[in-house]
Amino acid sequence: MSPRPLHRWKSFWLGLLVLAFLGWAWVRSTHHMDYVSYKTSTSSITWAAGTGFGAVLLGWSDDPFAPDGLSFSSYRSNPAWGSTWFPEAILLDGGADESWQNFSIAYWFLILLFPFPWAGFLLWRIRRMRRVGEMPPSVED
Repeated sequence: MSPRPLHRWKSFWLGLLVLAFLGWAWVRSTHHMDYVSYKTSTSSITWAAGTGFGAVLLGWSDDPFAPDGLSFSSYRSNPAWGSTWFPEAILLDGGADESWQNFSIAYWFLILLFPFPWAGFLLWRIRRMRRVGEMPPSVED
């Protein structure tokens, strides 16, 4: 028995959903900045994750003025900051005084990379199903 058609696989539709989400996030990140940051009251390091400038941003800082606990922020990007559709693929950037470090991965790069492991998984699954022979579950009366 041959495997079910690809369009009936949950893993196929989940992959398309991930690609659609990455595309939506890419478009949103060119117009908005969204961040979540966390700083414990006992530490001087603030951790932040966000999206903006067409990329996923991860950062950490020794900033003593950061708020305690968990904080969320979202605001519209300033058009004067320039076009952010195709930023550098991967960027590690420090602030002028090296108190703030940023690591960013561009959305276009993530969208280009995602189909390779997804297609590899789908091909591996097809081979495995053909080798084992996809058998329907037994129905007991």
